[in-house]
Amino acid sequence: MSKTLPVILLLCLTVFSSLPAQEENIDIWDNTPLGPTVPLEPVGPPRVNRELKSNRVSSNLTGAPLLLAENGQARAAIVIPAKSDEQQYLAAERAAKLLQGKVLASSQATLPIVHESENSPCTLEGGKLRVRVGNEVFDYAVLIGEHPMSARNGITSQDLPEEGFLLKVSGNVLSIVGDHNSAVYAVVDLLEQYGFRSLWPGELGTVVPKLPVFALQPVQISDAPALNQRWMRSADTYTPRAWNLPPARQDWFTPEELGPHDDFGDRPLQGLYNLKFAPRHMQHWAPAKADWSLWHRLGGTRLVRAGHSFKYVWAKYGQEHLDYFALLKNGTRHPLPKAKPDRVQLCFSNPAVIEAVANDRIELLRSGRPVVSLSPSDGGS
Repeated sequence: MSKTLPVILLLCLTVFSSLPAQEENIDIWDNTPLGPTVPLEPVGPPRVNRELKSNRVSSNLTGAPLLLAENGQARAAIVIPAKSDEQQYLAAERAAKLLQGKVLASSQATLPIVHESENSPCTLEGGKLRVRVGNEVFDYAVLIGEHPMSARNGITSQDLPEEGFLLKVSGNVLSIVGDHNSAVYAVVDLLEQYGFRSLWPGELGTVVPKLPVFALQPVQISDAPALNQRWMRSADTYTPRAWNLPPARQDWFTPEELGPHDDFGDRPLQGLYNLKFAPRHMQHWAPAKADWSLWHRLGGTRLVRAGHSFKYVWAKYGQEHLDYFALLKNGTRHPLPKAKPDRVQLCFSNPAVIEAVANDRIELLRSGRPVVSLSPSDGGS
């Protein structure tokens, strides 16, 4: 038996080796160059990038502490601009609510928020600012946004860079000025000096120190982001709505490009689905994710969209200009059956493709966009 087995195996190998080879149904690609060999351009000196450094400046001042809360009682009131100035009002309101919520969690005291108006709640008494809220007068004030009393102390947003802020704790007044989101950045900066943290989205990642007496030391702080675009891949921190761009900047984008405001994108959604999280569980974390992103100053003012910039091409040119698309091994120029049509590859050796894409990008630039992308898609063919 042991001698017979090798003989059988040898016969099988002989039979199979004598069979004609099966012809593979694969096109042979011609590797003939498309054109003459062009000498490479000489490489110049390496580009020197600008130094990335912090813009934050902090100076300790002299004087008595400013009391926000003491033994469960609010000692300060927050004043924000009137609703008639919508942009300033919305920016200041977000910052005010953040400060109010953190003081409540830390000191069990609710700082009232009042709006500046013709009947100003602020008065000067004995050289000190007082804030009247109903029948109660507060000895300490938090002024968020442009305010005459802040301007008297040299706190204005006039010379601030984009997304820059300036805050000052002096006497019995905390003044904060900034633009669209930077008033929130100012509050976050101040809170972090007293131990507040947002390590990851949700209550479990939130650190709130217990401060029965919440007193601010006199200080002046200014800062502005060193980068005007700050985001994390696949975390929905790079969409215009997630950034809360000013309306003028949102006009750069189509509704589809604006993306979600407090939702999960497809990649995080798929990842969480793989971990057996149902959509209803994911949506629970959406607001916390937005708050966490803002706390860490993710966002910006430019929003350069640089990935898969030719998603529109198949829908726009696929019916009439198949020659715009790459020739595949199967002899067609259509997207593969299981591929996304918006990831189809272009035939960049076709001059008409270059002209069409260039004209599309010129049209976008003329519409007001400061930056356009020429990033090829991956996958799709």
